[in-house]
Amino acid sequence: MDFIDLKFKAALIKQKPELTEQILFNDSVLANHDFSKWGVTILLAVNDMSDIHPLTLQQLSYLSNFKKELRCVIKSKTSPGT
Repeated sequence: MDFIDLKFKAALIKQKPELTEQILFNDSVLANHDFSKWGVTILLAVNDMSDIHPLTLQQLSYLSNFKKELRCVIKSKTSPGT
């Protein structure tokens, strides 16, 4: 479990309250702390976008819809313009 995963689950609970019980049952850290109140900025540098685990990339993509939850800047050596 990582911080991105916790932020993702907190945002998911807000968007789909019917999943709250199931998510909290499987995640004791999230059950005891409200990560949705923390705004976060992540600056991520990778050699290639494929270096980011696909699930993490999917979670970052989902979280990018909630600017108050998370702001993310990803820099890659293989990105256009770098």
